[in-house]
Amino acid sequence: MKKTFLLLSGIILFLSGFTQEKPPEIVNDTASVIVNDSVSVNVLLNDWCMEGHTMEILFVWAGEGGTVTFIDSTITFFPFYYFEGIDSITYIIKDLDNGLMSEYGYLTVVVDNPGQENLNVNNINALINSYALQFWSQHSGEHGIFEVPKGNGTHTVFNFDLWMGGFDENGELKLAAERYRQTGIDFWTGPVSNNYSNEDLILWNNLWKLNKTDIEYHKYHWMEPDYEPIENIRNWPAFGDINNGQLNFMAPFNDNDGDENYSAENGDYPVIRGDQSLFFVYNDDKEEHTESQGRKIGAEIHGQAYAFDCPDDSVFNNSIFFHYDIINRSDTVYHDFYLGAYVDFDLGNPWDDFVGCDTLLQSFFAYNGDEYDENSALWDPDTTFGYHNYPPAQGVVFLNTGMSSFLSYIGYLGPTGHPDEAGEYYNNLTGLWIDSTAITYGGNGYSGDTTLSFNYMYPGNPSNLEEWSEVSAESIPDDKNAIGATGPYVFNPGDTIKLDLAFVFARDYQGDYLSSVTLLKERIETLRYFFDNDSTPCGASWSSVPQKELQRQLVAIYPNPCKEFLEITFEKEMINEFDYFITDIYGRIIKNGFFKSKTNRINTSDMKSGIYILKIESNETVFNFKFMKY
Repeated sequence: MKKTFLLLSGIILFLSGFTQEKPPEIVNDTASVIVNDSVSVNVLLNDWCMEGHTMEILFVWAGEGGTVTFIDSTITFFPFYYFEGIDSITYIIKDLDNGLMSEYGYLTVVVDNPGQENLNVNNINALINSYALQFWSQHSGEHGIFEVPKGNGTHTVFNFDLWMGGFDENGELKLAAERYRQTGIDFWTGPVSNNYSNEDLILWNNLWKLNKTDIEYHKYHWMEPDYEPIENIRNWPAFGDINNGQLNFMAPFNDNDGDENYSAENGDYPVIRGDQSLFFVYNDDKEEHTESQGRKIGAEIHGQAYAFDCPDDSVFNNSIFFHYDIINRSDTVYHDFYLGAYVDFDLGNPWDDFVGCDTLLQSFFAYNGDEYDENSALWDPDTTFGYHNYPPAQGVVFLNTGMSSFLSYIGYLGPTGHPDEAGEYYNNLTGLWIDSTAITYGGNGYSGDTTLSFNYMYPGNPSNLEEWSEVSAESIPDDKNAIGATGPYVFNPGDTIKLDLAFVFARDYQGDYLSSVTLLKERIETLRYFFDNDSTPCGASWSSVPQKELQRQLVAIYPNPCKEFLEITFEKEMINEFDYFITDIYGRIIKNGFFKSKTNRINTSDMKSGIYILKIESNETVFNFKFMKY
């Protein structure tokens, strides 16, 4: 009996092996996609379920690089605008006949993002984006990519963004500004257009990176039968689509054959600044602004990030530059229009920094709050490196215009915290706190030691305790955000405002942590000399753009130093009416007025001896001069 039972049990088990229900099985898939596009994959094509059964996707989990949707057999992936690299999407499938589920499976997607490149020709390695926000993307991790020295793993800047805003004829504020794109977007790649298609977004989500050596080679080999121009020379975005309301002329180029078209095959070539340049175009017009909550300006920005390959010159080897053409593509006249360079400094360890400015050098900067810059304790100490002994200083310079205000805040709440809506951003652009309170001299600039209003925070020398700086104010080092601005402008339809900025790094290995600030200022003064004279220590001109006209060629001031008067002469009949302001080194207005003639004279006999800034502005442009009264 016992043997019979065992035999029957064996037969049952044997037969059940043929009828046992089995779960579906996943074979992993791969795909590729470009940013601003999407990819759909039928992942069930190579998955398995029992014969005669039906299966479908049950759950899908997105990775870090984008969002996903799914239906039945297909997963669709939409990469984030900032992502580049490999993303992994996890999913489970279900057999609809037996109810069993699979193990986890994976769809691997390779994401190409041509809108991110590195500017790396000298001692700085900086991540450049095709949209406004620079040096950082949400994929770059806990620090921005402004690595200096290159390859050392230490960084000085988390991110940088160009802010802008002003009022229309009805007094309505129009503004575009971003800090981190965590709450929304104010800028989009590409030019202002009648219609914004996905194809255009893909086309303009690009950085046309070129080295000067590439262009020089092209200039002397384009006529050879077997020569093929490299892609960024061949596809240089010289023109827009005028049928879609875009500007005709976009990226500057040399028209070798004079036919007013761009053709690399006929010897035409891009005109770039520096020895390495990345050209990009973006706008604030495509959609409503969801970070600043500001109304659209209708601004189109043509930008070049560039650097010089001057390894034997410590100033140019440790500096990078931005040139912007900000174009009013709207039908609106804007007044009290300001531009601002917003910078989140992260000098190695981001939590122990000070900031300051120099009104004579039209610059602001960050430096360490003590002698030693340790690795970050709040972030992973293995990935966020401090500079340790002899910490550096990092500066931002307005090269072609004056800095009208400088303000710094820590990213907290309250009147001295970060802006959240358009009016608060504009206040920061005009040198006010977000509650419209003016900067006051001393302390933290909000509850200052005096009631004197100032346009600039911490303009003093940190090494001089008699001057207002974060050192003399006994500030607590922290993670610092700063905004240096220029304006106001009258921004007419079709006008272009040109802005040139420099990011300058300095590290003094001989002194203390404040001596790096002294070295930084020396380097800034050297840069300003070369910029004003359109030259470089490497022999080439600075601008490389034939149509550039230097300030010194347009306006002359005499004498400098002056005693009884200062004479201003326009060398061309370009301005027939302008306003002028004379400010001291702290930004206080000493004199102001207006002139209408080509040659004008300002009485300076009643002014105290010292150094002053003369600002001349019209509806078209702004000039700034430093002069001395004795």
